[in-house]
Amino acid sequence: MAILLKLQPAPSLLLIQRAKRLGDPWSGDMAFPGGRQEPQDRDHLTTARRELKEETGLQVTTPPLWKLNTLWTKSHSSLRPMTIHPFVFAAPFNTKTAMNSGPGSTMLQLSDEATAAVWVPLSVFASANREYFDWQTRLGSFHMPCYYFQHHKIWGLTLRMIESLIKAGHLARLQSVQELRWTSDC
Repeated sequence: MAILLKLQPAPSLLLIQRAKRLGDPWSGDMAFPGGRQEPQDRDHLTTARRELKEETGLQVTTPPLWKLNTLWTKSHSSLRPMTIHPFVFAAPFNTKTAMNSGPGSTMLQLSDEATAAVWVPLSVFASANREYFDWQTRLGSFHMPCYYFQHHKIWGLTLRMIESLIKAGHLARLQSVQELRWTSDC
């Protein structure tokens, strides 16, 4: 997973809405750009960068700010476990994609795997904004935590990664830094 973080005008994360596809368990969900490791990928970091470029058109070549803890989950297509390796990058901006128009201003080139992309301010994830919904599965109904931004529901593994980022304390340390070096790779 590639988690893009921008600090201006407010700390925000880039989320994409997955395209709706028959048989895709994440169909229509809000997510970070990411996907399966390919044989040509040297490592998980290479996978995260490649998937970010494929799904959004954005390229990051700078080192990640952080690597979050690996998440384990069940693969939807088999009983095998699946690991998720989230990397947090400073959002790459140049003058054409400047952040002067608010949270949704960055110009992206979305692949057919995504139908939308939004910059979600971290303030959305204040505990007072937490809601719940009933998730229907073959095993029954589960009361799941979520947050809403505009008309997008953010939940599941994406929410687990966001909560991991917030709980790790990285963002508090970033806010004490006077200046971050943002690149213009895109």
